[in-house]
Amino acid sequence: AYTSSLTSYDPNYSSFKTGSYGEKKTFAGWFTSQEAADTLDESARFDFSSATMPAGNLALYAGWQDPSFTVTFNANGGTDIESQTGLYAGSFVTEPTQPTKSVDGVDYTFVGWYKDAALTKPWNFSTDVVRNTNITLYAKWVAAGTYTLTFKDFEGTTLSSANYFAGAGVAINQAVASTVDIE
Repeated sequence: AYTSSLTSYDPNYSSFKTGSYGEKKTFAGWFTSQEAADTLDESARFDFSSATMPAGNLALYAGWQDPSFTVTFNANGGTDIESQTGLYAGSFVTEPTQPTKSVDGVDYTFVGWYKDAALTKPWNFSTDVVRNTNITLYAKWVAAGTYTLTFKDFEGTTLSSANYFAGAGVAINQAVASTVDIE
C-alpha cells in the first residue's frame, strides 16, 4: 500500500550471475538507476529500512559484483616477480619486468612466460586475458650464451659451422661429418 514501510522486504539474498568469461558475479544490492547498479554507486543504493512505497511505480536495478582474480608469476628459480591482484575477467595482464637467473655461475636467458608448468603454452600479453580463475604463469629459461658447432670430415677439414643458443636442439647427420667440435 501507498506509504507502507518496505522494511519487511528482504533485499538481501544469495544469488549469482554468470559473466561472459564464465565468472560468477555476486548480487551486490538494489540501486535506483541502471548506471548506479553498473558502478555499484553506494550513494544510489536503495535503503529498504527507511523507504516507503511511493504513490507510483518503483523501479530498482540489481547490482552485480565482479569477482577479482590474481596472477602469480612462478619464476622457476629466477628473481621474484610480484603477483598482480584485483584483475577482473577479460582484463589483460601487465607484462612484468623480466626476471633474471644465475645458478652456480651459469647465467640463464629468459625465454618468456608460459600458461603451463610443462612450458608448452606461451602466454601472449597482447591477446591473452584473465578468464574465470586465478592464474599462475611460469618462466622459461635456457642457459645463456651461444656456441659454435663445427662439422669436420675424417681429415679434420671443416665442412660447415653454425652458431646456436645454449639449449637449442640440433640434429647431427653422422653421414656428413665424422667429428663435431663445440666451442
